Amino acid sequence: MTTRPAVGLFGKLPWEGDFIQRGLPSRFVRPWDEWLSQAMAASREALGPRWSDAYLLSPPWRFVIEPGILGPSGWAGILASSVDRVRRFFPLTLALELPAGLAAVEGAVSLGPLCAILEEAALSLIDADQSLDLALEQTALRAEAALIVMRPPLPFSDGASAAGASALLAATGDDAPLQALAGAATGDAESGWWHDRWSGHAPAAIRCEGLPDPAGFAAFLDGDWPRHGWSTTMIEAGR
Repeated sequence: MTTRPAVGLFGKLPWEGDFIQRGLPSRFVRPWDEWLSQAMAASREALGPRWSDAYLLSPPWRFVIEPGILGPSGWAGILASSVDRVRRFFPLTLALELPAGLAAVEGAVSLGPLCAILEEAALSLIDADQSLDLALEQTALRAEAALIVMRPPLPFSDGASAAGASALLAATGDDAPLQALAGAATGDAESGWWHDRWSGHAPAAIRCEGLPDPAGFAAFLDGDWPRHGWSTTMIEAGR
């Protein structure tokens, strides 16, 4: 790579009074904000009085998004539950634009360490007041190193079309995340999502066309996939 990857941020932090946006272009933020706002509203309706606890205890979700969904580039990042200074709920997103042509979901195994770096940075920002510029600069340095040492080489796409229908796969189990994302493709423009074991949530992953359907986003919070309309596939250890 010839230039350092730019890590950007969007969402809320406990020590800020409102939304923060740093280093992410409008071609990412506008559709992302629209989708996430719809997903939050749908999950509130689905979970009712259980929503706030489910939201605050939900795992941070690592994601990879192929070109054609949020503009011409692919993205890798983290989505973590957060609040602002007066406890208005909205997640924090840290994301990085991937090199042109990268088939993000097919490369999820190699992108795992990069997403882990973004997750660590996001949780650190949520945990303590700190310099956003310095935190993003340090995260970009670590992300650059992770991209350089990736093995095996990442596959490249032939140019994805616009996203189609969402949500074709959900998987749970200790080895689920990267195994599920390495499975059969669902379409041309995909996103992949996964998390490790987290505070009572078993590791899980999904792979779908486009962004996940907002109507099923409640499962991202409480992990009850069948209840929220997802079909699940168990991934057995060692397979």
